[in-house]
This record gives sequence, C-alpha cells and structure tokens, in this order.
Amino acid sequence: MEQQTIEMEDVVLICREIGLIPTSTKRQLKNGTLVFSDPEESNVKYGIYKSGYVRKLVTYGLDGLNDKSFPWSKASAMWQLNACKIEEIFVNKRHGGMYSYHTKQRILLPGDYKALAEIIVRVAQKSRKRNKK
Repeated sequence: MEQQTIEMEDVVLICREIGLIPTSTKRQLKNGTLVFSDPEESNVKYGIYKSGYVRKLVTYGLDGLNDKSFPWSKASAMWQLNACKIEEIFVNKRHGGMYSYHTKQRILLPGDYKALAEIIVRVAQKSRKRNKK
C-alpha cells in the first residue's frame, strides 16, 4: 500500500486477522485514512482517520437496482465509534447571572491507529455476533 506508516501497516494486519479487508484509496492513505470492508457484513465499512475519529458506515440498497443507473438506490448511515464525555458549560448572562448546559464531546485519539483499530475489532466482533442470532 502506498504512503503508509509502519503503525498503519500494523493496523492493517490486526484488522486482517479478524477478516476485515483493507479498501483504502491512494488519496485516503495519503490523508492518513484507513478504510476496511467486512466480508461477513457486506454492507459495512469501518474507517480510521488521522484526526482520531473511528467510524462505522452501513450502506442500505434497494435490491436488484444498478448503482450506476439508479444512484438514489443506496442510502447510508454513519456512526462515530469514539467514546464520549459529558461536559458542563457555564455561560454568563448579559444582565447578570449565569446558566449552564451539557454537551457531549468525542474523545479523539489523533494518530493512535492501534487504539482506534482496537475499537473497530471490538465493534466488528459484537456486530457479527448480533447479526448471527
């Protein structure tokens, strides 16, 4: 594969061990993105991003339609798999006083490809188990 670091190559090996297939394009590799398809769940892909995000992409299609002739025949949903933390934000009111609200922050792991791959391995194995039932 082109433009891969040693750590990225290690991640490819980890993901191959559980049966995921690397499908990253040259552009994605150059940007530090790794994408894997799951042959056991043909409509599922996982992505690891240099910024520290890890995502699961599920594509839903209408059976029997050609993607090129009917591009609208596919829809997809993407989930961020990073852990979250809840933060409380305090804001001063213009005329005195204060209010607060809670926000959800993703815990990013920039450049830590192995930790992000561990998340994918855990999620892929759970998803496969759930879908076999």
